Amino acid sequence: YVIDLLPVGKPVLRITRNVEPVPVRAAEQEDLMRVTQQMLDYWGGQQTGTLEVAAVKPAINGITFDAEGRLLVSVATPSERYDAPPQRMRDGKVLEQAGWRSPLHYDVFEPDGRYIGQFAVPYGLRIKFVRGDEVWAVVRDDMDVEYLKKYRIMWQ
Repeated sequence: YVIDLLPVGKPVLRITRNVEPVPVRAAEQEDLMRVTQQMLDYWGGQQTGTLEVAAVKPAINGITFDAEGRLLVSVATPSERYDAPPQRMRDGKVLEQAGWRSPLHYDVFEPDGRYIGQFAVPYGLRIKFVRGDEVWAVVRDDMDVEYLKKYRIMWQ
């Protein structure tokens, strides 16, 4: 992937990182198409074309910055099956979920563009703040109560 940063008053900083394409398995494509069609049917949406799921994931899922100005790039990872709980709609109808999820991994770059490394985020965490090697994230306990927990990055 290629990212161009435009620091104020400085030349454009180009970050380039070669990554292997992450394929979307045929079973995942089929499940995503089935669930999407189910949602369209539920909402009564008009389908104006053919439903398709890409065969390869986009290299970048998202970009953010930490408290020190480091760039955090959420990168594509292979999906895995899991038992997704069904989604209950307000009218009581239960809709099936696709049952695929992807581990969350971040590539981290210094403000000057130097690659530091990558870290993985366990399922169920919502990152709220990153500084240095410390991450503060929202987690849920066994009673489904949210709380803030501090983690230390273990570089891969």
